[in-house]
Amino acid sequence: MNFGWLHPNTPEVEYSRVVLHEFGHALGCIHEHQNPTAKIPCNKEAVYEYYMGPPNNWPKEIVDSNIFDRYDENTTNFTEFDPTSIMLYSIPKEHTNGGFEVVGGVTLSENDKVFIQNMYPF
Repeated sequence: MNFGWLHPNTPEVEYSRVVLHEFGHALGCIHEHQNPTAKIPCNKEAVYEYYMGPPNNWPKEIVDSNIFDRYDENTTNFTEFDPTSIMLYSIPKEHTNGGFEVVGGVTLSENDKVFIQNMYPF
């Protein structure tokens, strides 16, 4: 789990969002923007410029791995793309073509809850 950017002055809503997101990974949830059904019209050059610069300084391969690569529908569990999922990175319209934008979830969405419940039934 990566909590490296949290600090004592981080707002409570951000702490909560990050903890829920990281525990989502621990429970088997994938990044929603890498869902096989996601159809996000990315402006790849803008996304590379953003993530390859500070504070991330990611090499191109890491941007590809964390942002653009999609999970194979034959080797992962997933639902239809959920724009309210806690597992979705915020996507500003500057990173897309056509004004597509997602603010990103700050709590578990209803789809997140159903998915986790199906993965771990009582």
